Amino acid sequence: MMKNFNHSYSRIKKIIKLEENWLNDSKTIKRAIWRIKAEVGTAAVVVSAPHRTTNLLLQAYHNSLSQARSFDGVLAALKKEQSQVAAALLTAPHLAQLQESWQPIFDDLQQTLQRIFLTATTFPWLKAKILTTGEKLAAHLLAAALQEAGEKAKVFEADEPVLSDGDEAEKELAQLISQPEKFSGRLEKIAEEIDAGDFIPVFAGFFTHSTEGKNTLLGQETSDLKAETLAKALKAQSLKVIKEAKFFSYAAPTNLNF
Repeated sequence: MMKNFNHSYSRIKKIIKLEENWLNDSKTIKRAIWRIKAEVGTAAVVVSAPHRTTNLLLQAYHNSLSQARSFDGVLAALKKEQSQVAAALLTAPHLAQLQESWQPIFDDLQQTLQRIFLTATTFPWLKAKILTTGEKLAAHLLAAALQEAGEKAKVFEADEPVLSDGDEAEKELAQLISQPEKFSGRLEKIAEEIDAGDFIPVFAGFFTHSTEGKNTLLGQETSDLKAETLAKALKAQSLKVIKEAKFFSYAAPTNLNF
């Protein structure tokens, strides 16, 4: 199923939301590329991190909080897994570019885990910052795979996470559901850049924008909501959420009154 929107149209006609199964390995990513290439020039993509990536990030988080140095080993395992998938997809030039894009993401993750390890203290936004690493890595990997396939692509990601769960996150989420235009309006500059460009926009699916204009982490299970907000901001005609890579099944996300 697809969700349709009633507003004037831009270059982007459709938001494609790829669920976790689409980014598990090189085989499913290649199928995702085939699906996206069928709508080149008219589609933007929102990604979710594979479950095992999220699980490794959670393990690293809990290890650092318990002051176990083993979070270094988990981080090494994450890097190895990501590199293996990338190596199966990309030639040397695109692989080198991807590794360059990934490096500051891994550096930031290392610093955040080290901070928690040294202080034995955490906050909801720190946990969310760690978990959103998965979406960032996935977005850059997909963009690199698109470039390998001969398509231009650009990644857009959150850079100022402020919260993830608890009362404040519930408040932000309630505002997003009731007044999505306040959030999508914060994306106007990005929308203008995309509309004027000739690249495929790839979004990390973990964040949204608050009414104060901050990039806000709402926690897991909200990337479908992010996709709907983007559909509004980019004036897309429709949103397609692709749940299962194996069966190409479709489902409509949470209903919003746009």
